[in-house]
Amino acid sequence: GGALECWWGASVGFSTPSGQFIQIDGGGAHLCGIRDGDTPFCVGDDSWGQVSGMPSGITFSKLSAGDRHSCGIDANDGTVSCWGDDSHGQTSGVPAGSFIDVSAGWSQTCGARDNGTFECWGCAGDDEGQCSVIAP
Repeated sequence: GGALECWWGASVGFSTPSGQFIQIDGGGAHLCGIRDGDTPFCVGDDSWGQVSGMPSGITFSKLSAGDRHSCGIDANDGTVSCWGDDSHGQTSGVPAGSFIDVSAGWSQTCGARDNGTFECWGCAGDDEGQCSVIAP
């Protein structure tokens, strides 16, 4: 029915958001998602701005919660916005252009383009292969 149930929310300082959801993603100690009606939200630990830093006025087609940062795809033009921890360029290093999918990880984020290519950013200093995109 689209309802959300979280069993760890109280332990990290938030209650389970109410409403119907079309997409959710759990990160380090936060959760982001899109409610039915295209309303985006992030809740939980905000130590790095991964919750409160969400840009306003954007309709997102997808949100992804990483460890200490979050990212989303703009439903209008496919561009990616990221917010929160930027210690490795995971929020400031977003490539230009349109994406169809995005996945935020530990300190990196990878995105898929509609032509089948992938790009990753935020890998400075600790790339252990997670940012080495292998061509299909």
